[in-house]
Amino acid sequence: MPFEEVILAVSDEAQIAALRQWLTQPHDGDAALTVVRKPARPAEGELGALDVLVVLASSTGLVAAVKTLPEFFRSRRATVRIETVIRGQAFIIDATNVDDVLPILLRVLDGPDASGASGASGASGGPGGSGGPGGLDGLDG
Repeated sequence: MPFEEVILAVSDEAQIAALRQWLTQPHDGDAALTVVRKPARPAEGELGALDVLVVLASSTGLVAAVKTLPEFFRSRRATVRIETVIRGQAFIIDATNVDDVLPILLRVLDGPDASGASGASGASGGPGGSGGPGGLDGLDG
C-alpha cells in the first residue's frame, strides 16, 4: 500500500507540538501515523516561516487522522488554523469550518490520487494561494 505525504502548517506555533502529539497517538484502534516537524523556508519577501508537520501514512491512515481533527479543535482554547495541501488542493481548517471542510477532505482522500484530480476544487475552506499555504511550497525536504 503506497504512502502519501501531507504537510500541515499550524497558525499558532505553540500548538504545533500538541497537534503532532494528537496525530501520533492511536485513535479508535487505528495505527499511529509518522509525523515529523520540519522548518519551512520563508516565502519570497518574508523574514521567517513557521515549522510545519509532515505526515506520512496510507490513505486509510490519513482518513482516520482527518476524522479526528474536529475533536482536536474542540480541545483547544486558542484559535488554531491548519493550512494544508492534499492532492494538489489547498485547504484551511479551523474550529469554525471544520464540520464543513471535513467531508470535502474525506472526498479528496477517497478519490483518485494526485494524477487524477478529484472534483472538490473551489471548496477549500479558505484561500491558500497558488504556491501553497504557509510557505508549504518552500519546505526543505
